[in-house]
Amino acid sequence: MITESFNFHLRARNLSPKTIKATEDYLRPFLATCDPLEATQRNVEAYLAEMTTRCTPATVFTAWRHLRTFFHWLHTEGDIKADPTKHIPKPIVPPTEVPIPTIDEIQKF
Repeated sequence: MITESFNFHLRARNLSPKTIKATEDYLRPFLATCDPLEATQRNVEAYLAEMTTRCTPATVFTAWRHLRTFFHWLHTEGDIKADPTKHIPKPIVPPTEVPIPTIDEIQKF
């Protein structure tokens, strides 16, 4: 029920279907392990920490972003008294080096 209401909220914001699906895909695993109305900062941090063992830093960051949006919405709606993500800093995503082709490599094309 809560996820349906949140999806309605996302659609009302005119977000793209792909964005809404991505949000669902990122929220589903967390919601399978924890009741969002009872979630604590520790629950969210434990979930994100576990993700770091199997996902890239960028994926963990994206999950954090979706969880934060969801819990902010729950708090704004009055469904929860405190947002458990409020004091969780964004996960660090190390910069990735992008190889820059040399002039010779460019001229080959």
